[in-house]
Amino acid sequence: MREFTSPEAELRFRQRSLIPLNIFVALLSVIAALSILFLPLMRVDVDDLTPLLEHQTSDENANTQISIADTLSGTGLSISMTGMDFINLGLSKEPVAFLIKKAGSTLSENSTEIAAKAVVIAAAENAGYEVNENTADDLDNAIQGLEAADSDEAIDEAITSIINIVKTEILPEEELAGWDDAKVHESVRDLYDKTVEQTGEGNFTAEAFICVNLSEALNENGSGTGEVYTNFSDLVTAVSESSGVEEIQSKIPPVIFQAAAGLIALYTFVWALLFLFAFFHMFARNKRFMMWYVKLFGFQPCLIFGIVPLVATRFIPNATVAAAIGAISTLAWVSGACYLLLWFISIVWAFPIKHRIRKLNRELLA
Repeated sequence: MREFTSPEAELRFRQRSLIPLNIFVALLSVIAALSILFLPLMRVDVDDLTPLLEHQTSDENANTQISIADTLSGTGLSISMTGMDFINLGLSKEPVAFLIKKAGSTLSENSTEIAAKAVVIAAAENAGYEVNENTADDLDNAIQGLEAADSDEAIDEAITSIINIVKTEILPEEELAGWDDAKVHESVRDLYDKTVEQTGEGNFTAEAFICVNLSEALNENGSGTGEVYTNFSDLVTAVSESSGVEEIQSKIPPVIFQAAAGLIALYTFVWALLFLFAFFHMFARNKRFMMWYVKLFGFQPCLIFGIVPLVATRFIPNATVAAAIGAISTLAWVSGACYLLLWFISIVWAFPIKHRIRKLNRELLA
């Protein structure tokens, strides 16, 4: 054991020994605060919703061998809400519109994974044709080939490939009577050119193809906005604004969103406050600081977004609700791990040193 010439010398040594602890706590606080703000606190994973979507497939789609659930399954698509999203949601004057725009943006961000198959499945279901998994994959690859085509020759080859798959693998023989490859090719090329023209950049994507044609269809039946959209984000936002989102918004008290934003801000603030104390006390004479405020609130993000959904799926009797909750995941575990680590170092590292410092201070005051 180290020997000291006086209590004052030991006190100075014990205070200096807190500097590594302060550095560690400061880093821990930064990680926890940033994880709450910028990592998904709530994420709905579409892969986990697949069984629920399959259960809800309507009888009218029973003649289709693969469903929208199959299309989305395996894409890795998820809709996430970070702490900043919750805060912006609480500050928004139109919170429901904010959520809808968030969903549309997520679709656009994942358009490469879902748009090509969405074309295939949507078209098949609309026409009432059966499409097996291999055919869907073939068409998916052909459409992606059309997206990558960079010359007229490559475009025509990709269109021909799509037509051949439709003709040989989807359409029944009785519907091929009078089939004219040239006319069909011309029609598909017209749709391609129309999509490229609307993008304004000369690019073709399956996402733009869906949005352009859906926009025009909605405009023709009077339920559209009159505009033509080329991405999911703008289309979803526009359609929702024209379909009574304000009425839905009026039925949800804004205080719910504001309370959620306030809680996220509080959880971030206590970790930020701990960082400030740990950082500035490194340069102060007294290097001790309190952590009770983090110990009081720091576990709550992990509890609300992680533990509660896990427990709820086991006790909620309604299978549909339980399945929906089961699709929720979170990265609030990061702040939860920081919280547990804070308790650990507080007990085995900080407490013995602080206890000795308090004892030395009492000796010097005596």
